[in-house]
Amino acid sequence: MVMPTNSTWAFDILLMARADNGDSAAYQLLGAAENIGGISAFLATPQKNVIAENVAAWDVNLSAPGTNGTIIITVSGQAATSIRWVASVRTVEVTY
Repeated sequence: MVMPTNSTWAFDILLMARADNGDSAAYQLLGAAENIGGISAFLATPQKNVIAENVAAWDVNLSAPGTNGTIIITVSGQAATSIRWVASVRTVEVTY
């Protein structure tokens, strides 16, 4: 996700995962980030809520790598397992 330059976002991200064998997981990520002059950063460490998961090895994380005003969602599953991931992202934005 790319934030406009000189903006701040609050975000609420809901993620679901389901494997071809029926294993499932649900996560929520909450936080705030800013883009100042094209450099992105979190205002504080995002909160991660593991709502439910059948496999403890599955995980989701966020990063703000500091370039291009981006926030990146990364997921990890398990070897030899086909997993579908879906995210719903809600943001509130202010630019000044």
